[in-house]
Amino acid sequence: MLSAVLILPDDQVATGNAVSEAMGWGSPAYTVPLSGDGSEPATHWGLHTWAGDDLQAMIETGFYPPQVEDAGITQDAYDAMLAVLIYSFWQDYVDHFATVCVENGLMVVQETDR
Repeated sequence: MLSAVLILPDDQVATGNAVSEAMGWGSPAYTVPLSGDGSEPATHWGLHTWAGDDLQAMIETGFYPPQVEDAGITQDAYDAMLAVLIYSFWQDYVDHFATVCVENGLMVVQETDR
């Protein structure tokens, strides 16, 4: 299994979550709020999971699964999501999520007391 980190801009999270649900992976999937300085509002949302080579191949080749089409997600919407998806696959999980965030100028949002 591979350690997988996926991050989407806020405006693509609904599509990302719909894809996750269509593939049987559950939703919501993108639940970690991120921003450039760690303050609200979140500009991106991330996830960390364990995945097989099939997820990596699906993302890297842009494969449009029939389950996604059957769920009513158009190929244009799917392609637009993939075009802005930040992704990383490692053999090891240690510091994986934190490293990908730093490499992309993102920090976990620390919610302020209300």
